[in-house]
Amino acid sequence: MTPRWVFATLVLLAGELAAPGQSPVQRDCERIGFAAASAVGDRARGATREQLLEVLPSLERSEARSDSSDHRVLKAMHEIVDEVFDYPPLNEAAYMVYKTESCYQAEWNGAAPKPFAEAHDALLACSTLEHRELIACSLRAAGADG
Repeated sequence: MTPRWVFATLVLLAGELAAPGQSPVQRDCERIGFAAASAVGDRARGATREQLLEVLPSLERSEARSDSSDHRVLKAMHEIVDEVFDYPPLNEAAYMVYKTESCYQAEWNGAAPKPFAEAHDALLACSTLEHRELIACSLRAAGADG
């Protein structure tokens, strides 16, 4: 089992990373982005899908209400595991920005973010860029304006 994913799971599900003044949506989207980066890094270090899933409660067995913040984050973490292992590897930062922005779009704007299957190739291209360009490219891959 990978310590980083376990840390992300425990902290993210507990909701302990909230900064003062953060909205619940902002906190959740940042938690999802952090989990995305963690999963990509863990895969790169040799973790398997099964190792990541074994530390996550199943959505069916979760005690979180389906409309709760914890359920939203848990659902996203299951999606992250699928995306990380069903596609060629991405840069941690590119995927983190994509997942965070996708969450913001869905939760704040009510907009459907660009599906990962459609964004993956663009994110691969973003991964080759320097920091600022990588962020802007990853935001565009998620469907952000600009």
